[in-house]
Amino acid sequence: MRTLFLHIGHGKTGSSYIQSSIALSVGDLLKNNIVYPSINLDDAKKGFITSGNGGLLLSPQIFKILENSKGSDILFSSEMLFHHFIDNPNNYNVVNEFCEKEGISQVKILLYIRNPVSHAASDFQQSVKRGGNGNTIERFFEGYRMPANVRKFISDREKIKNSSLTIVNYSKERKALLTSFSGWLGIPESTLSTPAKKVVNRSLTYSELEFQRHLNKKLGISGDFIADPLCNLLPDVKSEVVLPSLESQKSMISRLSQDIEFVNLHAKSNGYDIDISIENTKRKTDLTFSQAQVEVLSQSIGNKILGLEQALTTLKKSLDKKEQLTTSESKAFFNSCHAKLSGSDNTANTYRELALMFEELGNIPVALQMMKVAKSFRPDGPLINNKIKVYETLLAQ
Repeated sequence: MRTLFLHIGHGKTGSSYIQSSIALSVGDLLKNNIVYPSINLDDAKKGFITSGNGGLLLSPQIFKILENSKGSDILFSSEMLFHHFIDNPNNYNVVNEFCEKEGISQVKILLYIRNPVSHAASDFQQSVKRGGNGNTIERFFEGYRMPANVRKFISDREKIKNSSLTIVNYSKERKALLTSFSGWLGIPESTLSTPAKKVVNRSLTYSELEFQRHLNKKLGISGDFIADPLCNLLPDVKSEVVLPSLESQKSMISRLSQDIEFVNLHAKSNGYDIDISIENTKRKTDLTFSQAQVEVLSQSIGNKILGLEQALTTLKKSLDKKEQLTTSESKAFFNSCHAKLSGSDNTANTYRELALMFEELGNIPVALQMMKVAKSFRPDGPLINNKIKVYETLLAQ
């Protein structure tokens, strides 16, 4: 009997820590007949922020990756899977088709939840870190709806054939995550290696959070060169809990009360606790940074500026060689550049868009160079890898 294990998060419940442990334990998991499909586990092994391997489950390339794993149980871990199911119900059918092709007879799903106020506060931090949010935490609490999404998943989960659902409250089990995770897999806890970094994807200090939030107001998504380096390079910096007013917390709980009751009915002892708190509701008036934080920030911001300057210099040189471009065409092209790069949410996207711009200019060698840089940041990007093949084919002719 072949089993598909789906750890679907959700967000801010220790997923990166678990994925770091999985990456360090791939060999021992195989000894227990569990394969963890992947392309690159380097960041996860280092304890850096990752999103797991869930995207592969919904990708056609997964069948090629699993060609030599016939008969093994299969493990996918990604908080993004939760959102994929909530946002696109057709993904339930994708899982059923995968199970049919791979001969899966049962699907075991693990969903970590978290007490609502604690989770909303942590989710706010994540929205600032990686989502480009520049709004206040009070505004965020007004739109928070994770318990409603959990309720929806519980109601829809049976669309996955032969599936069972285990719900664990991260707020109660955060100090024993690998215990609950290994128990769900049905393997000894000793199978899973403990990451060197005790905290993976830490939250920000209040000063870091405010710096990132205000920068987001100006630049949009910019966590790739502010929050990510701070969390990856300074994982042991003690984060700070930031909460809105008591009124804001109570209003959120009241709005979600029926969803919380529904989830608790199904989760039983692992359900939500109401965690309204007056602590951490006061705001600091002074922002402070340590020497280490200043060094990380200055290096990362400096590298970002230098990278953009070098890219624009290369772009200008390429344009200078294209004499057939008229002034109006050049202006239109630069407007296009600005529009595309303004929408880039991280370094991989920036270099990918630059590569596509050089492709438009007919400068394939530089396009290939830029796309290869993008690949270094996103090794499994389907568009990036496809374009590299196209460019290499063109240059070989």
